[in-house]
Amino acid sequence: MKLPNVNVRSGTRLDLRFEFRSPGSLSQSWPVTVGSFYITLLDLQRGQAVEASGFKNYTLDQFSALRVTKPKSANFAVRFESQGGKEDTPVGGTELTSGQKELGISLYFEKVSHFNLSFEVEGADDGTGVNFPFTGKTDISRIQPDVLAAGFVQAPLSDGQKKSNVVRFEPRPQA
Repeated sequence: MKLPNVNVRSGTRLDLRFEFRSPGSLSQSWPVTVGSFYITLLDLQRGQAVEASGFKNYTLDQFSALRVTKPKSANFAVRFESQGGKEDTPVGGTELTSGQKELGISLYFEKVSHFNLSFEVEGADDGTGVNFPFTGKTDISRIQPDVLAAGFVQAPLSDGQKKSNVVRFEPRPQA
């Protein structure tokens, strides 16, 4: 099973805002605060970096190949730069190898409706792209449990979302 990912063109930087919103069109929905959740960014290879903001804490593997530095942009709290080599890209439903763990970062969030991540790939813009796979666990039991079932699904991308670099998630309706 392939993990969801963000694809970033080589030699570029991509700033994204991830939002949790109620169902409906972007103009008719509202922010939904999630009690707590983790997002784990995987497979950060040499020459790749992620900047993050809005998180409460982060966890690195004890043998991490990531360097924590000051972000390039004032909009972000911290920068994670990979010093690691090539490992097989993780897939969903399998245990991570020690090498895969070294190239990942888990961010922990509490009581937020959105967060920001910036993805950067060094090198020349040669028309290729790099995938940044991610996974996570969400505790949404603290938001309207009478209305929502566990989990979020990515909302359909409207033209406005594509233009504004917003990735919107909305709750799954009760079955």
